[in-house]
Amino acid sequence: MSRISKSRLLATSAIVGLAIGHIAPAAAQNAFGVHNDQPERLELEVDVGETIEGELIGVYADNGPVTVGNAGVIRGNGVDVGGIDSRPSGGIVIAQPNSIVTNAGQISGAANGVVTSHFFSEDANGDDLPPAPLAANTQVSNSGVIRGEGGSG
Repeated sequence: MSRISKSRLLATSAIVGLAIGHIAPAAAQNAFGVHNDQPERLELEVDVGETIEGELIGVYADNGPVTVGNAGVIRGNGVDVGGIDSRPSGGIVIAQPNSIVTNAGQISGAANGVVTSHFFSEDANGDDLPPAPLAANTQVSNSGVIRGEGGSG
């Protein structure tokens, strides 16, 4: 289990800005503010005055769950509200089971605030696999602001 503060996170390229799906490597650098691409739980603390922002998703629990403690700002600027055949954009997007979000700050997205998503992946040949509904047992506790400007809060 990894525990990372935002200041340490900026120096951790293993988690920040990794490509998934069909996003070009250059675009992937800014697509996700934080991307958990490992099966282990990633623990993330965003303190007052800190911001995590991605062009599509602020925090993405892709291949493993996240535990997010937020007192700052988490923002995703993508506009895709998502569906069965497409990954949503948002402040926090969760595609794995057992993630935990505790918010006392602001989580927002041009599409969604905090949202669960199907897991999208590819086989060894790079062909798309059917989306899998894996985001069970997600917990969100909120005493701040969670806002989705075009989709779900």
